Amino acid sequence: MNGRVIKFEGPVHAEADRLLPWLINGTLDDDERRQVEQHVAECAQCQREVAWLRTLQSQYRDDDADADHVPHAMKRLRHRMGKVGIKRATPASLSSAWRRRGRRLAWLAAAQAAIIFAMGVVLLQDRHAAYHTLSAPASKGSLLVVVFDPRISEAQMRRLVRAGDGRIVGGPTETGAYLLSVPDEQAASSRKMLHDSPSVTMVENLQAGGSP
Repeated sequence: MNGRVIKFEGPVHAEADRLLPWLINGTLDDDERRQVEQHVAECAQCQREVAWLRTLQSQYRDDDADADHVPHAMKRLRHRMGKVGIKRATPASLSSAWRRRGRRLAWLAAAQAAIIFAMGVVLLQDRHAAYHTLSAPASKGSLLVVVFDPRISEAQMRRLVRAGDGRIVGGPTETGAYLLSVPDEQAASSRKMLHDSPSVTMVENLQAGGSP
């Protein structure tokens, strides 16, 4: 190479751009990896995307994040998601912006999934904290991490939790997440009910079978 970084456009660039998340997480096959790496070495735009994705990955891949780090990590993630949602594209960047939008949102969703696990770790730790007011003993069941709409009333929250035959066993965290215990046989239906509710902004099954 002569050290000059050029910017590719067209099918090769579009395909490399689409595969960048899989390059970062190491799941491309050898041929794909070589082709994408070769393109990235010559494409300034893809180099910037790779740097952004690696920064994002490094912030959220630690499954053992502690209680002090998780709320700040979630704030950073939401800030990133907000930037993707509100960034105004110029006419010259519209085509590439639309091409990258789906990939970025998919990567952010994966990053948020990592945060969900970390939030669950924090919530499980909170169950045993001295200041915690919800000190019911652990029981068998599935654990759901739930974030309610900030505008929901306490009565509405209780009705939703009861409708899913669940009980709150942890939370809230700084980010407003609660840990719900539901019977294993109702985990899927409870998650769907909460997911479909406009008063719930996020719900994920942390694990099945109770506390680790």
